[in-house]
Formats: sequence, structure tokens, C-alpha cells
Amino acid sequence: MKTIFGFFAAVISVTLLFTGAVLADETHYRVDVEGMNCPFCAYGIEKKLKRLDGVEQVEVDLTHGQFWLKVDDAITMSEETVSTIVRDAGFTFKGLTRHDEPHSQSDDSE
Repeated sequence: MKTIFGFFAAVISVTLLFTGAVLADETHYRVDVEGMNCPFCAYGIEKKLKRLDGVEQVEVDLTHGQFWLKVDDAITMSEETVSTIVRDAGFTFKGLTRHDEPHSQSDDSE
């Protein structure tokens, strides 16, 4: 009886753990950068952006000179912090825009 109870308790715990991860809120930011033309250039900025608190994922869009950040919803990205990272890497920071939806590779309007 204790074994069955322990098994069900473990299953419920794991289910709740995964449900919480799936339901976690996230926000997306677009970082516009001028002068970024090659993957090597983008890599240095990408590494630094990934180190920021709450950043879960960084996607590079070299065609449009953008970084797309997936950030924990509890975190608000600081334009000053992001612009410093971009400028310290030798590029021109053009803006930081908050989005509720993730970046789509087929979205060429932005």
C-alpha cells in the first residue's frame, strides 16, 4: 500500500513540475542592431545577452540585424543594459522592442 501511494505521489509531483514549466509566462524582445553582418559578429553579442538574468533564449536574425530574446515574464529588460552590450561590441544600438509573441522566421514585416 505504501509503495502504491509513493508511486502516485511521485507521478503527481512530476506532473505538477512539468505543468508549471509549460505554463510559465514569457515575454519576447527584439533588439535592433546596425552594422552586424556576420555570424562571428553576432556571436559576441549573443553570448552576453544569454548571460542576462531571465534570458532563456537568444535568436539571431542577421538578415534584419536583429536579436530576438525569450525572457521570463517576471523580468523587464533594461534598454540601457542591452544598448551597452551592443555598443561595447562595436555596433550601433537601434532599439529594444517588447513583443508578446515569439519571432517567426517568416515574419519579414519587422
